[in-house]
Amino acid sequence: MSGSAEGFPEGEIPARYKFFSPQAWRCYALFLLGAALIGVAATLFTWLEHWSGKYLDWANETSWVIPFVTAPLGLMLIIFIRDRVFDGTQGTGIPQTIAALKMPAGPTRRYLLSIRIAIGKFFLTALGLFCGASIGREGPTVQIGASILSSISHLAKFPRQLVERGLILGGGAAGIAASFNAPVAGTVFAFEEIGRSFEKHNASTIVLTVAISCQVVLWCLGGFYLFYGEVDTALVTVTGWAALLLIAVLLGALGGLFAKCLLFLAGRCVNLWVTHPYRMAGLLGLIIGLIGLASGGLSYGSGYEHAKQILIDGEQLPWFYPFTRMLATFATLMSGIPGGLFDPTLSAGAGFGQLFADWFPTVPPQAIILLAMVSFFSGVVQSPITSATILVEMTSAYEMILPLLIAAIIAYEFSHMICRNSLYEEISETFLRVFRERHGKEMAS
Repeated sequence: MSGSAEGFPEGEIPARYKFFSPQAWRCYALFLLGAALIGVAATLFTWLEHWSGKYLDWANETSWVIPFVTAPLGLMLIIFIRDRVFDGTQGTGIPQTIAALKMPAGPTRRYLLSIRIAIGKFFLTALGLFCGASIGREGPTVQIGASILSSISHLAKFPRQLVERGLILGGGAAGIAASFNAPVAGTVFAFEEIGRSFEKHNASTIVLTVAISCQVVLWCLGGFYLFYGEVDTALVTVTGWAALLLIAVLLGALGGLFAKCLLFLAGRCVNLWVTHPYRMAGLLGLIIGLIGLASGGLSYGSGYEHAKQILIDGEQLPWFYPFTRMLATFATLMSGIPGGLFDPTLSAGAGFGQLFADWFPTVPPQAIILLAMVSFFSGVVQSPITSATILVEMTSAYEMILPLLIAAIIAYEFSHMICRNSLYEEISETFLRVFRERHGKEMAS
């Protein structure tokens, strides 16, 4: 963590910020504890995702009725608990963290970043995983991480730039990094999407938070691991590069269309959510159940295992898998329950890659699948550098760095033609506007 005392008038640096002062060591100890807790939260989510997947497989094999019923009832229960106990936990967590950065530092941020929010986000995301919603863990871990580090800033006198932005950016970056064992991608994401700028004076805090959180995860899980597994492939032929161009254009545009439709419908359903929250939750849960029924249970859960089966194990899932995964993810995001977007989107991309691999039989299938994953993901979230970096760190496919970067950038450009605003940025603005309307007096700056 940066030991800088920036934020204080020249000549008025408090003595407590000297390296050996008790107050400085209090800050260091709290920071270390907070970063470690983010790693613990990411580890718990890893285990929860695994066991929820096992449960959903068992439930679907036992009777299609179980997940079909628990999806609508589960979403209604989540909305009930959220609105009465954990208001501020709605959504993936990343837009809420971005929104918090746009609020003035102080009590107003506690609506979105607090220990209450961290507990609620964890508990409600766990419920969502077990009721079959198509969600991942990274978004909730981002808001949990930002909440933990933002909360410790109330326990000691941290430098001003850390209180205003540095600790939130560090917690958010650690949430991404620890979820996927992708420290570089987490750091890049903090600058590219959460903060939307490079902040040199907060860089050391972000990197240290990421490093500590990832190391805690590695200790808890028993050592170094790759999120999906090792992929040894390359793109060297002209046909392969032609495939890259086609996949990036088509899936980038599809990702942009996905984001555009989501923003369009979400904006027009705000009043319905205010007036009929449980009917909306039940309806969307019913839709998730119907999609799960139509897909034979393939659309339930985060999609991590399915992506791994396609990419690493070489299994062939039904042709409709990516479409049902997209629809289930769309319905889940519309519901506003806590849950991430990364896992389901990457899983849908892997399903599309499986289809494209049949078009290009002379190109290594794993290369095609990676290109499809990065293209669709970049198209949806419009964070191309993060998209390419995270796929490389998840698979150790270092020979694919350049193709993945190019595909991600092309996909971003075509997505941007369709959806002019970043999905996370637009949701954060909408969330902030609605939140200010509901809490006008408290939010007044």
